[in-house]
Amino acid sequence: LQGERPLLSLAASPVRQLRLAACACLWALVLAFPSHLAPLLNVSLNRLRAAAAEAAAAKEGAPREAATAALLGHAQAVGTLLGAMARTPHGGPSSLANAALHAAADLVAAGGA
Repeated sequence: LQGERPLLSLAASPVRQLRLAACACLWALVLAFPSHLAPLLNVSLNRLRAAAAEAAAAKEGAPREAATAALLGHAQAVGTLLGAMARTPHGGPSSLANAALHAAADLVAAGGA
């Protein structure tokens, strides 16, 4: 599917409703095409880590707000994909679920960004 990368970009939108709609589309996409779960989750985790580093380095004001919105969007996308993992016929790689938990622990240890 060629639309998965732009869909993940929409998940990082500063508009809350757009992020939620993108996550709902991700959910439906993964349930319809379970083979896309692992690649989408891997890309989402990589983007989450990059957004966390960007948010930590961002200065106050508009850049900080945009970086925080992107971080929140990627975290929601990862959460959506992890939630959909249980609904797919064969689940997903436990290594990716473990990586998501480690990323969450890193975010908590860093103070949220």
